[in-house]
Amino acid sequence: MKKLFCIAATMFLAVGAFAQGQFSFANNSATAITNAQTSQRPIVGDILVALYGSTTLGLGQNDSSLAQIGAAAPLSSPGRFADGARDFGNPGQTVTLQVRAWAAVFATWDAAVTGNALRGKSAVWEQAASLGPPLDLR
Repeated sequence: MKKLFCIAATMFLAVGAFAQGQFSFANNSATAITNAQTSQRPIVGDILVALYGSTTLGLGQNDSSLAQIGAAAPLSSPGRFADGARDFGNPGQTVTLQVRAWAAVFATWDAAVTGNALRGKSAVWEQAASLGPPLDLR
């Protein structure tokens, strides 16, 4: 598999108005996406990013059962994404999450994989929904 991006995602968590776990889908300069081959941040328009998740725990790094949560998003600045909230799980529930990035010429992760495009993904992690205001939990 070709790997292009090193991803470390900072996720923020809040409680949604409808008693859903709500994640703010964003990273920061310390967790910016970089091209693993050049160590450079990809420019706006070059890649898409998406949050993937499951309510199943204990998956380790097996990410085959993760599903995309919300729409894919473009970068907001080189290596950075900030695309609002993603509703997933329930407050207090621990869920499994991962961030994936791929060449923007492909509309989906699966299309990028099929097309053998440069792509990357973060490690899989588990995170509990908070019952309070947004907190940096990573």
